[in-house]
Amino acid sequence: MKQERTISAYKNYFTDFISSLKKEEARKIYYILDMLKVQERVSSKFVKYLREELYEIRAEYGGNIFRVFFIFDDGNIVILFNGTNKSYISRIEKGIVDPGISTFCRIIDALGLKIEIVKPVL
Repeated sequence: MKQERTISAYKNYFTDFISSLKKEEARKIYYILDMLKVQERVSSKFVKYLREELYEIRAEYGGNIFRVFFIFDDGNIVILFNGTNKSYISRIEKGIVDPGISTFCRIIDALGLKIEIVKPVL
């Protein structure tokens, strides 16, 4: 790779998330981000393409898998929205926990979308 990529975060979602982690958990995520800065390709163990230019970082530590979602913008990395851990996603999928509207709104906002609520026509 010719030049180091820059990493930026959209709003404060990632900062809030990373500050809520234990030091060792955050260090693992930063380790993967540092690899993304300088390497052309990173193992699918750490980075996974999801769809429509959306990627996730997968950092495993202490039995948890932490996920951080990002895109490439002109070759640089833009972290879109707060990361989460796999156990939270599993609880949602199993119906144990319902994600709040704030989670939904952060994802919509980070993707640059908007929601329009209209009164139905009868």
